[in-house]
Amino acid sequence: MFELGRPWNALPTALIGSVASLMGRADLSLAALVGLAFFLLYLAGAVVNDIFDYYVDSINMPYRPLERGAVSVREAWVFSAAGYLASLAVAYFLGFVFLAVVVVFILASYLYSGAPLRAESRSFYAQIHLGLVTALLPGLGGFAAALGRLPSVEQMLPFVAFTVFFFFVWVIKDFKDLAGDRARGKFTFLVHVGPDAGFKVMLVGSVVMFPVVVWLFNQVFNNWFFPVVSGAVLVGMMLSEFVTRKDGEKGFAYFRLVFLVFLLALLGSALSLP
Repeated sequence: MFELGRPWNALPTALIGSVASLMGRADLSLAALVGLAFFLLYLAGAVVNDIFDYYVDSINMPYRPLERGAVSVREAWVFSAAGYLASLAVAYFLGFVFLAVVVVFILASYLYSGAPLRAESRSFYAQIHLGLVTALLPGLGGFAAALGRLPSVEQMLPFVAFTVFFFFVWVIKDFKDLAGDRARGKFTFLVHVGPDAGFKVMLVGSVVMFPVVVWLFNQVFNNWFFPVVSGAVLVGMMLSEFVTRKDGEKGFAYFRLVFLVFLLALLGSALSLP
């Protein structure tokens, strides 16, 4: 059941939420609770996505628990509901503003896959939606838990840039899903513009936005370690994007590993704040 929620993909969202809370000067226990809440939210949302995308994923990822019959649709709904309820239970102890962010996240994660919006089938809007739930809402929630209120625009600037970065870089996941998306008529951005144009948008957008993200975060961290590691990550990220053109699954796996290094550097820098 745990595999169903794709915990390896939930980790970035959880870490970004924890980083935001640390930037709001939260203690470690609160930062851990923020990370746990967003981890559970992502797990629940990923299961909802698997349920709605069953026929697409039967082509793209037949090895997934739902597609291979290891988990029933009913069990998947129960698991998703449990994840959402557990995240709400954690949020209850972190204040009303954080709880409100969690409720918005739940609605957004459902509307990504389900009616009436089904954002994942609306070309580039899917990328915008993913950016919001990957970076903007975790950033907003992390600060809300630490401060007990919404953060200032200045505090949110690194996370806004991070969100725009994800608009572009999340195109990478569509390469591995392209065959099933086309076969089932799923109108993703990559299906809309084609692999060549999609690759250029992903590469140029991520290469332009990533240094902006690093610079804005380092205005807060003010250390040499973070930009140095980030420079190496940028090279690795570009290489993984080129691999994606030939092998979407392998390129996405490489990207996740490289990006985890960046997130750990981000977390380490946030932990070192006075």
